[in-house]
Amino acid sequence: MLGYIYALIAAFVVSFHIVTVKMMSTHKDRFYEIAAVSLVALLVSRIFIYWAMENVSNPTMVHLCLNCSIFMTFLLSMFVLGIKDFDIGLFGLGLVLTVVGMGCIQYSY
Repeated sequence: MLGYIYALIAAFVVSFHIVTVKMMSTHKDRFYEIAAVSLVALLVSRIFIYWAMENVSNPTMVHLCLNCSIFMTFLLSMFVLGIKDFDIGLFGLGLVLTVVGMGCIQYSY
């Protein structure tokens, strides 16, 4: 269970890293500060990925949890970058299908 928690924390940090990379192009006056935060987020995410891999028997589950970073990046983009054009129904369907996929893979072993 701890491996999944580490993987989800890594997914959030990866999402944060992706949003900060985008912010470097939109906030050029603060480029170096944002780049430093982005680099730290990159390193921290790899530490959590390593810890997750230590605690699970199947690395596929860690990778699947990391794919949840797509949804987290989307949510951060809405709140931080102000993205407003999206279909909430399709977003919810994608989230449900991802969780169902995680369950299918988990119970296949």
